[in-house]
Amino acid sequence: IVFYLEDGDNVYDQILITEYLGGQSFKENVLEGIDSRILEKRAQILERDDIFLAKLNSDVERLYSRFVEGVDEDRNNRYNPVTFHVHGMKFAPNGGRDDVTKFDDATFNLKADNSIFVQAWFDIEATCTTTSGNSDALKYDQVRIESIRDWDDYANILPQARWVNAQRDRQDGLDSVFSFSETMEAGLYQRMYNP
Repeated sequence: IVFYLEDGDNVYDQILITEYLGGQSFKENVLEGIDSRILEKRAQILERDDIFLAKLNSDVERLYSRFVEGVDEDRNNRYNPVTFHVHGMKFAPNGGRDDVTKFDDATFNLKADNSIFVQAWFDIEATCTTTSGNSDALKYDQVRIESIRDWDDYANILPQARWVNAQRDRQDGLDSVFSFSETMEAGLYQRMYNP
């Protein structure tokens, strides 16, 4: 996953996700057999970008299938979202992941009812490069991409008590210094889970 910072404002402008068959394929296609001049040029281009190696989370389909699949009448609409929510999550120590799971358990039906669907949840395996030069600080545990079909649908969930209460668990579960949530325009994309 490459997060592009195009204008120096520390807000990601684009995300590029490239799928490899596995670690060996990544090693052969990206890390080995590249001319040193190409590597130098790539380093100059990517010096302002953050790059992560990640695996597609397989639990989300099993635990929250409706959040991934959506209801039948929404099947076509979810591919035309108005925006994406991108969440870079660094879990707080001592139970942060469990707190975020409580949030997920409490809100996945609420999200699906309001046309918010999972496009991909990635478990970060390694931080390759960062703009800050501090890969430990920027090591997200998970990056989530969710689509929002309509702003009105999204606005429906915000005042609901279930959402407000669950947000406390999410906030308790994340390291607020290094986690982020942003909206990004929908561009060319493919949902990562099987349609």
